[in-house]
Amino acid sequence: VFDTGRRGVGGRASSRRLLGCPVDHACQLFTRSQPLAESLFSALEADRAIGKVAEVGTLGAKGFVRSASEFWAGNATDGMASVPNWLAKNCGAKITTDCW
Repeated sequence: VFDTGRRGVGGRASSRRLLGCPVDHACQLFTRSQPLAESLFSALEADRAIGKVAEVGTLGAKGFVRSASEFWAGNATDGMASVPNWLAKNCGAKITTDCW
């Protein structure tokens, strides 16, 4: 896999910093739709790379309607970038940045 990012892995799951806090400017949340991903999510959660988001829904004329789906986000330290960083670290990937 080639990731053309200059700072590290991630692409649409990367984060930037604003006033010292991670800001996820592309992918902010994700959901698990396949049972095969359960062990991956468990490992990501155990290592605190991701966490479940408590309240996700829509706001409309009738107020807030909570989503029936479960959502996860990257950790508070690195934002969504924690996911590709965890995958790169735990999958034996060799990372070379800004090589183009």
